[in-house]
Amino acid sequence: MADDTLERLRIRLPELFAAAVARLEQRAAGGDGALAQRLAAAGDASVPSLLRLTGEGGDELWFDAGRGGLELRAAPAAASEFGHALELPIAAARYALLIAEREPSEIEEVVGALAAIASATAREALARVSFCFAIEVPNVPVIGTLRARVGFGRPVLAARPEFSLAVDADELEDAREQGLGPHQLFLAGKIKIEGDAAKAMQLAMVLAQLR
Repeated sequence: MADDTLERLRIRLPELFAAAVARLEQRAAGGDGALAQRLAAAGDASVPSLLRLTGEGGDELWFDAGRGGLELRAAPAAASEFGHALELPIAAARYALLIAEREPSEIEEVVGALAAIASATAREALARVSFCFAIEVPNVPVIGTLRARVGFGRPVLAARPEFSLAVDADELEDAREQGLGPHQLFLAGKIKIEGDAAKAMQLAMVLAQLR
């Protein structure tokens, strides 16, 4: 049977994203001041985003994502534009989609994080420097070891990452439960760094501004 993950992503991601934004807007209107502030900071502009899926049946998907929703792009964004990029195995995307459909709160967290990295503060910080790094997360349920690449500040992925990060899935789950940000994991020594450590710490400082 042919893998229909790409087609499901094209159809379901915009739907799931819109539903998550609506729930977040409702929570913000209901008195969640911190969330309201984060959504307001994101503004109305859409951010071009690349999702590259690796492995058999993988491909590149381009989206414009913002408070108004998530839409497929007809063509890639310019490499000089502000934006973000993510590369991960298609099997991981398939599992993430399954979880998002079963647990709507999971995609709400993703949308909330996207609001932070779409904010005016993020645009200002990432106008000066962009980041492309690899990340490895062992012990992810069902998947095993997840290996991905991330680009912040530009909707492209460099041929070689500037640095690599490794953090156990249990540490990420503990951080989420405690409300800790990525920069706090850096400072606590929970994330192992290889490559340009100075650039990795610079990323941690940028992320700290977006809390």
